[in-house]
Amino acid sequence: MAPRKNSSSVSVNDTEVEIALTQSKAVKEEVEEDAKEKESIRNLPIDRGWAWVVAFACMGNTAILVGYLMCNGILFVEFLRIFKSSTTSTTLIFGFTSIIFSISSFIVMQIILPRFQIRQIICTGGILISLGVLASMFAQNITMLIASQAIFLGIGQSMIMGVNIVAVSRYFDKRRAFALAISNSGVSIAALVFPALCRLLLDTYGLKGTLLIFTGIELHLVVFGLLIRPLELPHEKLSPSSSASNLTVETESKDTAAELIPRQISCSSEKSSKPIKSRPRSVIAEKKNGYHHVASDFDQDLCESELRPRLLTMTSFVGSIASIPIALVEEKKSRPKSTILKDIVSIFKSLDFSIWKRPLFILILLTSTFGVPIYLYIIYLPAILAEYNGDPADVPIFLMIIGSVDFVSRLALGYFADLKYVKLRTIMMLAISIAGINCHLMRFYTSYTSQFVCVTIFGIVCNIYGTFIAVYVTDLLGIESLPKAMSFLQIIHGAFLSAYHPIIGILKDTTGTYVSSYHFLGTSALLAAFFLLLQPVFQKIDQKTIIKPEIQEEI
Repeated sequence: MAPRKNSSSVSVNDTEVEIALTQSKAVKEEVEEDAKEKESIRNLPIDRGWAWVVAFACMGNTAILVGYLMCNGILFVEFLRIFKSSTTSTTLIFGFTSIIFSISSFIVMQIILPRFQIRQIICTGGILISLGVLASMFAQNITMLIASQAIFLGIGQSMIMGVNIVAVSRYFDKRRAFALAISNSGVSIAALVFPALCRLLLDTYGLKGTLLIFTGIELHLVVFGLLIRPLELPHEKLSPSSSASNLTVETESKDTAAELIPRQISCSSEKSSKPIKSRPRSVIAEKKNGYHHVASDFDQDLCESELRPRLLTMTSFVGSIASIPIALVEEKKSRPKSTILKDIVSIFKSLDFSIWKRPLFILILLTSTFGVPIYLYIIYLPAILAEYNGDPADVPIFLMIIGSVDFVSRLALGYFADLKYVKLRTIMMLAISIAGINCHLMRFYTSYTSQFVCVTIFGIVCNIYGTFIAVYVTDLLGIESLPKAMSFLQIIHGAFLSAYHPIIGILKDTTGTYVSSYHFLGTSALLAAFFLLLQPVFQKIDQKTIIKPEIQEEI
């Protein structure tokens, strides 16, 4: 008589077959979903279409925001005359604005940007800046002016400047340098239009009337902000029968059944019935040495997907871009409402300081710290020209020359940088070196002709460093590190700029001339060029810091 088969073994074999079929079906549907996702990625407006609208919208934001900041050089003289205060006390306006800007920038880039859309942040910043300019109308002394300018303008600027850079960087890859040049060319447009407009308004309506009109102009930041649409993959509605994306695994108390279920499908052996995402997500963890390292951790991604923002699955550039928090956290309907304390804890946990371990970030930090003060030349340019007994009517003309030359220089060098004929570091190093030397020569620019040469040189080279800093950060650290890097850079910039303004004022009050202040700016610029020269050294150190942890993990 033939032996009877054990019923338990038959049941186990049936379970294995069923699970194998389920896995096979899931893999097939996963491949189909990957194909659909790649097609969706190709449809994203990267380097084309709406991306150019975003670039020009960011240019408009830059022009309006920087336009008022450029007018601060002209308004600075008016504030000195009306309030009859010293140069040192008046420069505190810029110092306190820089402090608040730096702190707010860190909060915006690290906490607010991952949780809100870019257009929401920019529109809010535009409203705050308008309120700050409006409040300046009613200032009765320097203290009130510092409060209105520093608080509202500092916070508002932080919600636009860094966010603008991230918006353009997300929408562009191959044409990123040129797109950022377009965005930053708003500075040139501002130099062409706003100084002359400010002078005309001051002569016609006085200081208060000028500030009122600028309030309306700054509100246009909201208009341009609305044009910056979120960059995201289309979310398709899944039918209830889609078993590959919403599997229900029922685990009974039998240990054998729990063991047979693959770890890729089961996160727990408890008796439960839970919808589990069966499809692995390839997460771009970090860009090291110019290569994207992809990690597909099935268990961790499945079990923690409810606790962190969804990162879009992309390859190549798009995969790198997806590592930037797209600010659209997919909320689960079954997720319980968090308490205020838990929300605060989650906010602090979202802060990422790991970038400080990268020597290349320290290099960027050093070059930016000493390179940023060169932008202050335009704020004090009207004051030093007045010191040389120049005609006040020449100031708007010189600023327009700077703006027109700067506009052409940005676009030309941005296009040239994308061709990769010359290293970006070389372009930045030459530009900031020439700007620093030009600052040291300010004592010789006493005639109209020499001043014309001075402002032309400034227009060509002075803003090149700031135009390419985001591209430089992306090249060294990867675009996924751009928001984190910019958040720390802006807080450091603000901290140092808050000290630079009083130093410039003290040097002027001590020596009786702004020439010493420009020597300070020139020396700082040359130090920035020196640190750019040390990039190969920092790259070698950075590679060692990356290789060591990888070797330890293998061991």
